[in-house]
Amino acid sequence: MTIVTKLFGGLGNQLFQYATARQLGLHLDRPVLADLSWFRNIQDGETPRVPLLSHFHLPVSFVHSDGDPEHLAEPAANLWQAIRRPVRTINEKQPFRFDKRLQTLADRSRLAYLVGYWQSFRYFEEARPHLLEDLRPSTVVDSHYADIATRIEGCQSVMVHVRRGDYVHSASAAKVHGALPLDYYRRALELVRGRVKDPHLFFFSDDIAWVREHLHTDLPSEYVANASGDTAVIAELGLMQRCHHHVIANSSLSWWGAWLADRHGQMVVAPRCWLKSESLVLDDLLPPSWETLDCGD
Repeated sequence: MTIVTKLFGGLGNQLFQYATARQLGLHLDRPVLADLSWFRNIQDGETPRVPLLSHFHLPVSFVHSDGDPEHLAEPAANLWQAIRRPVRTINEKQPFRFDKRLQTLADRSRLAYLVGYWQSFRYFEEARPHLLEDLRPSTVVDSHYADIATRIEGCQSVMVHVRRGDYVHSASAAKVHGALPLDYYRRALELVRGRVKDPHLFFFSDDIAWVREHLHTDLPSEYVANASGDTAVIAELGLMQRCHHHVIANSSLSWWGAWLADRHGQMVVAPRCWLKSESLVLDDLLPPSWETLDCGD
């Protein structure tokens, strides 16, 4: 059986989709393919994205299903084999909830095609050593970011991620997600101040000018300016990972920055309001060692 994961969304989503398939591939000792067909036909209302996983050292092949997973499967030798070993599509049942079906998936198909966000650390926590090795950027880091990395390593650095972008400017994304209120960050930083000695804040955002204007503190702070190009987000993920502590947004990107770091004594603050209009159980998304906060008004 070949395992195929359908990639879509931004870098954080693509990482969840890859990591889940990677764990399954290790468990079954089967190859993993990543289907890029979504990026060829992004629908109206969806945030335009580009595939980014080719910029890491991943043991994965990139393919295009053109919307039909059958195109990626080994052809059945006869009708009996097609019936006994079909192409199986596995759709995510419930966002942010771990689906045990993936633990019990047996090698009875020619191809297993995964469609979902798979946003739970439980899908791939056993594969962590492999993922830390896989997710090393293969692109050269801009010198602008290299200087920041040195400063991050030299202090009690705290990543503060503020997600705006389509959460503010896209009607559909704003309705579902929505940017977190400033009060969440103020209360998170009070927690940091009480637990971290000599914290130095590093603000990351897709709208860093807005953050510089609206989010102030008397703690030592640096506002990380964005480099140009699609791969800048990969360099910023690497900087997030280097930070000693993390205040994350309702964003899969900063989730990965915190999860990949996992330093001894690391403090992570995360919002309980991951989606704007829903009250969700996030036990499968947010590791138990992370501090969680309500978002306030």
